[in-house]
Amino acid sequence: MHTKSDNGGIENSGEPIRSCKNSQNETPAEARCDWATPLKDGLEVAWNTDAQQRLNEIEPDNDLVASGSLGFKRLIQQTLAQDPRPAHARGKDGKQGQYWGVMIGAAHVRFKVESGVVVIVAAEPH
Repeated sequence: MHTKSDNGGIENSGEPIRSCKNSQNETPAEARCDWATPLKDGLEVAWNTDAQQRLNEIEPDNDLVASGSLGFKRLIQQTLAQDPRPAHARGKDGKQGQYWGVMIGAAHVRFKVESGVVVIVAAEPH
């Protein structure tokens, strides 16, 4: 059992401490939770010619959302427009030669971000 001493400290009666909480519940005024760049609008999406041709060869599984090549292409574009990269990279251009990959439906899609535009460089079946 813990008891409060006369001098404001806590005395331990021999039992283990089960919880340590800040009873003051203080948060500094300068503390912020927006360290990652927020995405205001969706990014523009562009296709590399080879990736677009390869997409036409991929069957979009039996997914009703992605039925037909136009539906599948739209699903990929809408997903990438939301910038599925890690939060610290969102809204920023990638470094030279930096690519990301994501599985969408029946495709493994590789992309890069240049000048605020997602450029799809490859679409392969998985």
